[in-house]
Amino acid sequence: MKHLDNIIAFFKRLFKKGEGGIVPTPTPTPDPTDLGIYLTAAEVKAKLKEQLASKFSRDAKIYLPDTIYYCPSVAYTKKVLAESTTDMRTYIAEVQDCDDFAIMVKSDFVTDAYRNGTRRAPHCMGIVWGLLPGPHAINFVLNDDGIVRFIESQTDAIFLPRETDKGIWMMLA
Repeated sequence: MKHLDNIIAFFKRLFKKGEGGIVPTPTPTPDPTDLGIYLTAAEVKAKLKEQLASKFSRDAKIYLPDTIYYCPSVAYTKKVLAESTTDMRTYIAEVQDCDDFAIMVKSDFVTDAYRNGTRRAPHCMGIVWGLLPGPHAINFVLNDDGIVRFIESQTDAIFLPRETDKGIWMMLA
C-alpha cells in the first residue's frame, strides 16, 4: 500500500493549483472538420463510473488530467495498436511487466494524437490497475460508440470488461 500512497501523493502534488502545481490550460477547440467524438473530463468520468460501477474497489480513484478527450473508433484504436511495437517486447517480471506495457501503449496513443494535426485533444484512453482478473495493469479506451473497452497491452487484445474484472483501484488517462 505504501507504493499506492506514494503514487496518490505524487498526483495530488502534480495537480495542485497554485504554488508549484500545474495550472490547467484552456480547453482545446476540436477541428470542425473532424467528425470524431469529443467528451469533457466530466463526461468521461460519468461514463467510466456508469459502465464500470460494479468493478471499482471502495477507494477507487479516477484521474483525468485533461479537460477534453477524443474518443477514437474501434477501427482507429486497432490501427494505433497495429502500428505499436509494444506487444513485441519480452515480459520480464518487475522490469518489463504489465504496468510498463500499459504505460508504453498509452505513450503510443499520446504520440498518435500529437502526430495528427487535426486533433488537439488526447485520445480517451489510459491505464487501469486492479484485479483483472488477478493483480494487473492494462489499458482502457472509451470509443466513439460510448463503450469502455479494455486492452491487454501485452497482446493488443481489445475486449469488453469481463465478469472476472473487479477491484479496480486506479484509472489514469
